[in-house]
Amino acid sequence: MGLPPIPRVSLPALALYEHASTPTSVSDRLFPLYSYEDDQARSHTGWSFLGWNEFTLTGYGRDSNHTWHQFIPLYRTSEDLATQTQDTTVLGIGPLSLFRAWTSPEGSGHRFFPLYLYEWQYRYNHRREDLFKLLLSQSLKVLPNL
Repeated sequence: MGLPPIPRVSLPALALYEHASTPTSVSDRLFPLYSYEDDQARSHTGWSFLGWNEFTLTGYGRDSNHTWHQFIPLYRTSEDLATQTQDTTVLGIGPLSLFRAWTSPEGSGHRFFPLYLYEWQYRYNHRREDLFKLLLSQSLKVLPNL
């Protein structure tokens, strides 16, 4: 139902409903209500309802580096394996959410607006460094040389 696909372009057809399948992938789309894609060649799976990809009311997506799922405005969670980051928001959208928790290689934190905010910056590699020796040496710096 709608216009045929545009040749030599990887965009979907301008149609209300589209179903496409190959030996390694399947996709369905009922525009703008629902879309589903499973592509084994790209290690990509995803579905969305009332939107497209991550710009949707509710949905899920996964590929080799990134996973996300959401039901806006109740929650959204995402994980990026390439950058080793995780982000979860509850009751809101992005930075305007009531609760947010995040982790990254630089640090982590969580907040419950407006009651509290907790942030932690990783400054030392705790697995390879003896923190007791570091704490002892830093605390002894304030003592005069006798």
